[in-house]
Amino acid sequence: MAILNFQQQFADDVESGSKRQTIRAERKRPVRVEERLHLYTGLRTKRARLLKRALCMEVWGIAIRSTGNVTVYETHHGATGRTLTDTEKEGLARLDGFKGPDAFGEMLAFFRETHGLPFFGQLIKW
Repeated sequence: MAILNFQQQFADDVESGSKRQTIRAERKRPVRVEERLHLYTGLRTKRARLLKRALCMEVWGIAIRSTGNVTVYETHHGATGRTLTDTEKEGLARLDGFKGPDAFGEMLAFFRETHGLPFFGQLIKW
């Protein structure tokens, strides 16, 4: 079982089902396919709220670089990866909850500010 917390800006989309993926930093114990996910907002506060429970359907390794290149890997830090096209990066950002006219630009700025770049982690889908 994995517990994932979402910032308020993403909570409604997770709860409604329009956001069915998340990109997370590497964990000591990575999320696995078929693992039960408990999706929350406001963890460790009085306003903590369960958004939904879901089953993990896919997990990919992901690297986001300061150049804007995004590479996905079949396994966590797999030996070979595939660099996403501009169209695929825009789609990835929209599926991850970024909605502006330049969704990927927003996502890149978010990861730069929140995690720093380069970023290495997991793309988790439910």
